Amino acid sequence: MIQDRMKECREQKKLTQVDIAKRLNITRQAYNHYETGKRKPSADVITALAEFYDISTDYLLGNTDDPTPPDKKKPTPETVGPILTKMLKEQGYLQDDQPLTDEEAAQLLKIAKAVRESMK
Repeated sequence: MIQDRMKECREQKKLTQVDIAKRLNITRQAYNHYETGKRKPSADVITALAEFYDISTDYLLGNTDDPTPPDKKKPTPETVGPILTKMLKEQGYLQDDQPLTDEEAAQLLKIAKAVRESMK
């Protein structure tokens, strides 16, 4: 999967294997081995490629179909609900074992956004 994503990203940018190899400071042959699956890229190479293409490493590895890097994702009730539930339980604001619903998490996100806006 990673070799397919590497090739897809490179071709979308209209770059050659030589272009990417230079950016990674490796030989074209080494890069070609990554794209053909003959070798697996190191974590450093995967990270460098993700940063260069402005995608997530999980996308590159085939763990998700969403290429958005984590630092560029907007919080949603589905993604922050479990985090908010845990935080509120730790602070003693939630007494039961029921997780926040998506609706409750959405309301808390609206409140947090309003507080943040009021502080500007």
